[in-house]
Formats: sequence, structure tokens, C-alpha cells
Amino acid sequence: MNGQGGNSGPFYHRDSHGSGGTLGHDITVFGVDFSGAKGDKNTWVTRGVLSGGALTIDSCRATPRAELAEYLASLPSAAVAALDFPFSVPALFAARWQPGSESMPQLWEAAAAMDLPEFMA
Repeated sequence: MNGQGGNSGPFYHRDSHGSGGTLGHDITVFGVDFSGAKGDKNTWVTRGVLSGGALTIDSCRATPRAELAEYLASLPSAAVAALDFPFSVPALFAARWQPGSESMPQLWEAAAAMDLPEFMA
């Protein structure tokens, strides 16, 4: 970075008028969506190419979690990967902390209603 908000590097191109910029070449982008479901067929990997300001999706497939780390590690170094994790807590923790809770919003509301010492207890 050159102190100009990241407007430098191998992927940034400033046009001849000095205004804004575009990526200098295509970038392969991967998106990983983790489901909170217990089954192993609920993690999806999408692949696309960012070119000229447009993202073109060329694949989307279910990927077993057991294969995901190796798959991500094998990506080209210039690729970008975004991971979307579900936000939740383990069911056993929720049942012990707030018996009868059935959803994350119920747990968030319970936490928001507590003062800090009570929450940390």
C-alpha cells in the first residue's frame, strides 16, 4: 500500500486522467457458504471471475466439509476466497445458558437485556 487507501499494487490501474481505477487483470473469486445444518452436503463453493468490473459465476457446487480445507489450500495464490459462516452457538450451550430458547434471536435478546457483570458470570 502506498498510503492512498489501497489504490496501488498489481491489480489496481489508474486511468490516464487520474480518476479512479479498475483491476489490471481478471481475478478468480471463490465464495464458500457454510450452512448451520448438521449434514455434510450443505457447504457450497461458488467460483467466478471478476473482469472489467463484472463478476461472472461459472460454477456452484456442494462440497463436503472434509474436502474443503484441502480445496481452499490448493487455490492459486492470486485467487480471492470469501467465507460465510453461520453465526450460532452449540445447542448444548444454548440449552444450559437460556433453557427453552429456540433461536439465535432469542439468545441475542437475552444477552442484550443483561448488564455486563451478569453476562460475564
